Amino acid sequence: MANERITEDIVREHFKKDPLFAMIKMDEQKSSSKKILDLLQAASKSWKWAGKPEFLISFPSQNSKYLIVIECKYNTSDHQSKKNDDANKYAVDGALHYAKFLSQEYEVIAIAASGHDNESLRISTYKRWQGQKSYEDKEIDSLLSINDYIKLFNNEAFAENLKNIDIIQKAVYLNDEFQACSISEYMRCTIVSAILLSLLNWPFKTAYPTYKDSSELWKGLVMWIDSVLQDKKVREPDSMIKEYQKILNEPLFTHKSIKKDKDQIPTITILKEIIDYIQKNVLPLMQMEDSWMDVLGKFYTEFVRYAWWSSKVWLVLTPVHIANLFCDLADLTTESVVYDPCTGSGWFLVSAMKKMLSLTQNDNIKKNIKEHQLIGVESRADMFTYACSNMMFRGDGRSNIYHGDCYQKEPEILENHQPTVSFLNPPYDVGCAGQMGFIDHALRVVSKSNGIVIAIVQMSCAIKDEKELVAIKEKMLEKHTLKAVISMPDELFNPAATVPTCIMVWEANRPNRDHETRFGYLKDDGFEKIKHKWRVDAKKKRDSIKQEFIKAYKNSKEIAWLSVKKNITADDERLCEAYMDTDYNKSLGKDLFCTKIRNYISFDILDPSKYTDYSPKSLNDDEKILNFSTRKPFRYDEIFDIQKWYYNKKPEHLSTWTVPFIGATEYNNGVTDYFTSDEIDNTNKAEGSNPDPIEKKIFEKNCITVSNNGSVGYAFYQKDNFTCSHDVNPLYLKNHTLNIYIAMFLATLIEQEQYRRNYGRKRRPSRMPDSIIKLPIDKNGNPDREFMEKYIKSLPYSASL
Repeated sequence: MANERITEDIVREHFKKDPLFAMIKMDEQKSSSKKILDLLQAASKSWKWAGKPEFLISFPSQNSKYLIVIECKYNTSDHQSKKNDDANKYAVDGALHYAKFLSQEYEVIAIAASGHDNESLRISTYKRWQGQKSYEDKEIDSLLSINDYIKLFNNEAFAENLKNIDIIQKAVYLNDEFQACSISEYMRCTIVSAILLSLLNWPFKTAYPTYKDSSELWKGLVMWIDSVLQDKKVREPDSMIKEYQKILNEPLFTHKSIKKDKDQIPTITILKEIIDYIQKNVLPLMQMEDSWMDVLGKFYTEFVRYAWWSSKVWLVLTPVHIANLFCDLADLTTESVVYDPCTGSGWFLVSAMKKMLSLTQNDNIKKNIKEHQLIGVESRADMFTYACSNMMFRGDGRSNIYHGDCYQKEPEILENHQPTVSFLNPPYDVGCAGQMGFIDHALRVVSKSNGIVIAIVQMSCAIKDEKELVAIKEKMLEKHTLKAVISMPDELFNPAATVPTCIMVWEANRPNRDHETRFGYLKDDGFEKIKHKWRVDAKKKRDSIKQEFIKAYKNSKEIAWLSVKKNITADDERLCEAYMDTDYNKSLGKDLFCTKIRNYISFDILDPSKYTDYSPKSLNDDEKILNFSTRKPFRYDEIFDIQKWYYNKKPEHLSTWTVPFIGATEYNNGVTDYFTSDEIDNTNKAEGSNPDPIEKKIFEKNCITVSNNGSVGYAFYQKDNFTCSHDVNPLYLKNHTLNIYIAMFLATLIEQEQYRRNYGRKRRPSRMPDSIIKLPIDKNGNPDREFMEKYIKSLPYSASL
């Protein structure tokens, strides 16, 4: 038994050296899991000796159903019996015995190890799935990496998640080390880029430990990088070298020592520790996959993302799944030449490269894709450096990324590359017309091939009517076709930005006249925001949602809540929300009306301006089924007299309340405050404006107020006279006297249109008249207000209105 410790040491050291060791839990002859302990107890009772497996490997970060069990013996003669029926003596027999019981709840890989040195070590590997009565001999006769064992479970998502979590943890750890040394976020990314590139030059790995001074080490490192850049044929290596040389002005290189935590540490020691960590913990990740550069690229991307996230100075990095979506929308082929005039960190080019490479097995075609079919321009020196590094870490062969202004580089790009596709995420600080200008530039570049341009821009580019923006839209539509506009999630770039965005798809050299643009609604892309994390595909919905959307897009189908087609002009809105029909069959039901009633009752009971006891009204229960099929669309100005708000800001309080102030909130029936008549009389529309009579400041009761900003699209019935902010519009019913029952019905329907409204597309009075509401109709085709009233009266809680 004591000799088995030698075999255990060999196995233990093998796994400890693995780059994914931090992602596993390696228990020795025990487990902290009650479920596993119960299964092992049952295994022990089935034979005389109450043994325990030498090692149990689990994956706590995934809360997974997978286990690896390992049994060790000192002598290879004790490796396996003829019938696998002596679990006491033989390694294979013991491993299979434990796997039999553990497989009642887990998928199990059973490993038997025997021998007392690496030369004599004998390994057998088996797999037993949960609930199966037999095992499978994998015919593997050596210890594998953790990543290779993970592959045996045949779950790509599990394997990918585990690697990604490990990559993120390493990126976070390294950032924390930089933070402890007070190294700026900007310089962290450049330093890591430089170290990763220098370590691609293998002689540097043996040279860097010999340096005695941090600045000299960095100068040597930059020298090695220069040779890497020349080897990779980077188009403008001097721009990158200058960026790396800037680091020499940092305290890490100008000082002999700096403070880390509470201690003064030699800067050469800190720099070597950083290089050591990357060499020992990051570079080994590259050995896990054939596409080892891809692993390195993932680490670098996560490091850059976390560095800027921790600084709260957000760097807007295009999400990977959006870059992949662009590839599907463009229907890339192996002959596509992809151009990004706003390259940033290079994600569009990385995704395009991966997509095109996946379409061929021909090495010459792959070589041509890497060397000639990926083109980018980036004006910022730091981002140019990130992009070139990212592409090299992905194994792009030769970088065709230019440093400079894409407009100035346009002739050179056209002459040297003739792109067929352009992907871009233009800078948003140039305004809407500026963003459309970048798209116009891209259309000129791909126009010789009648190519495709796909851009993600601020939603305001699709809806604003600024003179300069309309002019450039008209110009573009005269020459090119707007194939599609896709509304994206508001928090797509969280935490860098929460600005609403949309994707525009253009086809060059085909005038837009008589063309129906496809409008897509992809507000739910499967991702959700998780606390302390970025948006993640937690429920694994991304792929199915994307597949459904791409199918509808390519077949040009109109699908409720997903897509619609419309012929547009330069003056028209370019969003699905403007043209999509609200599917009441999907969204409306009795519960929504009941919720509206309950919320109003709760407000009415707690209304602080009331001084009399609440007395519920008694109503007959007139049951009637809501018919969703007999509805007719009406413009708002056909149904409502739409009033304009009054106050730009609230009055100032002088005394007790009497008049409710309606603001842009989703709570408390819209009431955000109360004021006296004197307070309202003494406060004007805007500071310094001429006084108006109080009659103009107070609105008559018995109407519906709708918020056009803030909590957009909430509708409430107002039973008392009120005043309101500029974020609210009062609606008075035309040709009929409004009552609380009809109001509950109409307000519920109005709120079903909230999806059309967001920060970029507010429900301002100018848009409200031609907004549409679908109402039940009577035999004459008029709004059936009698039915609305009776339906609300038929619902639970309505007797309390």
